Amino acid sequence: MVLSTPANRRNRDILRRNSYLGYPWLYNGTYVDFRHVFVLGDSGDSDVNHDVITEAEQLGDMAIGDFHDAYETLSEKVIWGFEHVLAQYEFTFCIKVDEDSFINMEYLARHLARVPPDMMSDYYAGKPRQGSLAVPHNGKFKVDKWEEGQITEYVQYNLGGGYILTTESMKKVLMVHYSGAMEPILWEDVYIGMLAYLIGMPPIRIYHYYVSKFYPFCTDDKTILLHHTQPELQARMLHHFNLHGIYCPKEKTVEQVLDLINSYEIIDWLDEN
Repeated sequence: MVLSTPANRRNRDILRRNSYLGYPWLYNGTYVDFRHVFVLGDSGDSDVNHDVITEAEQLGDMAIGDFHDAYETLSEKVIWGFEHVLAQYEFTFCIKVDEDSFINMEYLARHLARVPPDMMSDYYAGKPRQGSLAVPHNGKFKVDKWEEGQITEYVQYNLGGGYILTTESMKKVLMVHYSGAMEPILWEDVYIGMLAYLIGMPPIRIYHYYVSKFYPFCTDDKTILLHHTQPELQARMLHHFNLHGIYCPKEKTVEQVLDLINSYEIIDWLDEN
């Protein structure tokens, strides 16, 4: 489940055709069985909405909600996305990611194949937040006034770049949401973590799972998910992987690697595929 912004058609096309969503991942000699859906809402711009509806009709991999698509509605967007995937698909695991998240689906499949059956009903996994859990009142992630007094400290939650639920655990999260036990808050990953906490479903740490910088990911042959990496860079990484079997040459510095990766002309080979 990929959170997308209505106006970001190019990002979606790169992800479909030249990043992990369009790559034939193999695990144990068979192709990894996965399906993606882009979740987005109403842009507030009639021309953009028209283009999005046309794109959805043509490509069939989008779910468009009737909520206003904005940073302030991320929690509503994720909840709506959960409702959609539960209603429309049969699945064992669902990973919620952002447009700027890259997944090595082979490594993800390897991990999920080892999840014990007795963990499935409460499976909420990813990379738990580290550091202070006090609710911030200044800085980039400050809590708005309308939220003050509701909570004073966050509980442990999985970072929003990519966390995993099962059919059963997703239904439990929605059940608590519908109960009204807690009002939605601005940060969707925090909100999902709080809902999970209320039903005794703490975040499960997946080791070698999540990094947020390009260089540690491309030199590590075990990490599953890379966050804060725009689709064009993801596509260039995967192009290098197709050529050489690795995301980047390990003996080079990060500056040298980026110079090499960015030298690929994405427009040329994107349009050829």
